[in-house]
Amino acid sequence: MAANLSISDIEDQVDNFIIRKPTHGPKSKDDLKEGPLIHEKIPLVLKDILRVSRDGEQEAVFTISINKAPCHFRTCIVYAFVAGECPHHKLYRRYILDDSTASLEASIATKPWKRTTIAALHNEAALLSNEESYKQISESMMRLLSASLEYVDPSAIRRGHSVLLHCRPNFFRGNISLEASSFFIDKGKPRKLEIAFADHYIDWHKSYKI
Repeated sequence: MAANLSISDIEDQVDNFIIRKPTHGPKSKDDLKEGPLIHEKIPLVLKDILRVSRDGEQEAVFTISINKAPCHFRTCIVYAFVAGECPHHKLYRRYILDDSTASLEASIATKPWKRTTIAALHNEAALLSNEESYKQISESMMRLLSASLEYVDPSAIRRGHSVLLHCRPNFFRGNISLEASSFFIDKGKPRKLEIAFADHYIDWHKSYKI
């Protein structure tokens, strides 16, 4: 199938690959061991995060009740409005998020090494663009690498933006916040991504069962 796609088609798919459809199984090889299925990237609203608790038996695993049944997960995705900025740190930036259900602080790692890697790859692609046989693919790579900087540099996030975060709850001194490993700044048509997330949230939660 991939052989039939043009470079521009592949770029469009990369740009549009944001939200996965809900899946609750089958279990992977690791999950076939005794114990509950542990999910990744479950859609949650901020009010849900406030109900999350740490799993008492497994490190970095969290639990939440969905449809009156326990759900175990490692990571989640949230969509929220950036209501404010907090004092930042060299290794992460901190924001106040609000999605109309609750407000929470979120920290996003700056990952300077990723910016360095992307810049190096961009320079290599630029060198290849001087050769006619590589020109088309190198220009495409440069566009994708330039776009990818938006996904690794949270300094572009400002109050008033809306963001989609891949994150995990963080418990510290009795307070709960979010730690994001990756993010997407919503610059699309008004509410398009917000509605897509809401649909994904509803579908996932309706279909969840043990």
